[in-house]
Amino acid sequence: MKLDTLRREAVAKLMATLVGRENEPAGTVFKNVKLHKTMPAKEFVTMMDEQFGRGLGFNCTSCHMDNGDYASDARKDKIIALQMIKMQRDIDAKYIAKVKELDDPRPKTTCVMCHRGAGHLTNEMDVPTAPVPQRQRG
Repeated sequence: MKLDTLRREAVAKLMATLVGRENEPAGTVFKNVKLHKTMPAKEFVTMMDEQFGRGLGFNCTSCHMDNGDYASDARKDKIIALQMIKMQRDIDAKYIAKVKELDDPRPKTTCVMCHRGAGHLTNEMDVPTAPVPQRQRG
């Protein structure tokens, strides 16, 4: 919970610096954006918070330097995250998009699909204490 609070505070602080530039491309607002250059800056920060922060149970400093240097590639987890984004895109294009039976017209893999809020994957699964709810089709 403390990590989540720290991450939310960091995101709020960063969002405050975007006032007036929220809809500009992330690649022009931030330095060293490699994969989401055209995404609006506000959407970019939100995606970082949701996909990487919450999806992996990380704080901003898991991938970025704690001195506010978001452009630095010094942290190993940032390099891994970039490789994982490329993997996600590959899975989406080569496999998921070809499954015509899916209900979602634009299926997309995300960090949380595998990580479930944990930085490292587990080979075990919790045993449900109640029946698993069935998805409503229609």
